[in-house]
This record gives sequence, C-alpha cells and structure tokens, in this order.
Amino acid sequence: MQRLRVSKVMFFWMAAAGLTCWGQDRGTILGRVTDPSSAVIAGATITVTSPETGGKTTSSTNEAGNYVVRGLAFGRYEVTCEAKGFRKYVGKDYKVDVAQTLTLDIALQVGEVEQTVEVSGVAPRWKAAPRISAP
Repeated sequence: MQRLRVSKVMFFWMAAAGLTCWGQDRGTILGRVTDPSSAVIAGATITVTSPETGGKTTSSTNEAGNYVVRGLAFGRYEVTCEAKGFRKYVGKDYKVDVAQTLTLDIALQVGEVEQTVEVSGVAPRWKAAPRISAP
C-alpha cells in the first residue's frame, strides 16, 4: 500500500516537472504601440509572420497600448502593426532566440487621407474616403 502511494507521488512530480520544461524553447515578442506624441494606441492589430513557414500569429493592444505575442519558435519574423487612422508599420528580420523575450515598441505615424475610386455595378462615381497608405 505504501509503495503504491509513493509511486503515485513520484509519477505526479515527474509529470509536473515535464510540464514546466515544456514550452521553454519558445520566444515572446511584446511592446507598446504609441502615436507621434507618445500617447498609447488601444486596439491596434499586431501580426507576427514567419517568412520561413508562413505561419501568422495576431494580437491586439490593450487599453494601455501593450501587446504580447507568445509561443514563437526560434527564428526570424516580420512584425506588422495596423490601427485606424495610422500608417501601417512593417518591421522585417526580427530574430527570436530560444526562451527569449524581445521588446519591440512601435510608434505609428498618422495616416494620410487620399481620394479613391469606388467601382460598383451602377454608374461609376468619385468618392473621397480616408485611406491608410503603406509607407
């Protein structure tokens, strides 16, 4: 009886130790998104893409402008950030190592309003609409 109890305890501790070691080969990218006046931007969309695998992970900023993207395999990544009224940010070749936390603060630039053409099944017409342009 005592032997069975010891075996269960040993199994529990081995399983717990294995779970704590799992995932340590993954990295994290985190940071804060601000505007040109250093005010935080809530609700910005962050997309982290691996050019090698094509895998994408998305996150968004909280009310303090902070974001976290966890569980990234080691390698190189492209980071994009988009928010309404701001130009799209594209950063390439960020290296994430094993168990590394990379801090990437992003300052978005105010977007420009451009005139666009809207095409539909009815007679074509010109319409001025705000548009976020890529840098």
